[in-house]
Amino acid sequence: MVKNFGQRPIYRFHDGLRIEIDRDEWPSDVPLLASATVNVLGDGPFHNYWRIVFLPDMTVEITAGWWSMPESLDDVLKFYEVEMRKLGWELQKNYRFSERRASLEYCHPETQAKASLSFQRWETLNETTALISRSLKHPYAPPVAEEESVEENVEPALEEVEK
Repeated sequence: MVKNFGQRPIYRFHDGLRIEIDRDEWPSDVPLLASATVNVLGDGPFHNYWRIVFLPDMTVEITAGWWSMPESLDDVLKFYEVEMRKLGWELQKNYRFSERRASLEYCHPETQAKASLSFQRWETLNETTALISRSLKHPYAPPVAEEESVEENVEPALEEVEK
């Protein structure tokens, strides 16, 4: 079944795009607790996103989300220690700033993807929040006939837009 994306916000920058994503679009190689919900700030939720940055020699893919969960900080840290290891991630750095704050940094040896996870426990709200980002660099190697292919496809696409 294909998801009906409807009119989702897409933001264009001079060097790329940012597309808002839902929980079911979160990358499967960075797990979420079943209880994790999108964190709410002020009047509304944080908009989790997928950002694509175009650089001259590579494309960088970044996924970021801010999640809330009722589990304790210790339980959340245990979950990520086990689940990230199962998925092949290697822990690079582990910081425990206080009883309420911690941060983990991972690298995946096969894909060279990086994951950064920052956690904070809010006792008054009985929740732990997690700011999670995943980045992956894709080297740029243009096809030999790229210019010809682009020119062939631009005209028909422009005609479709003008209709």
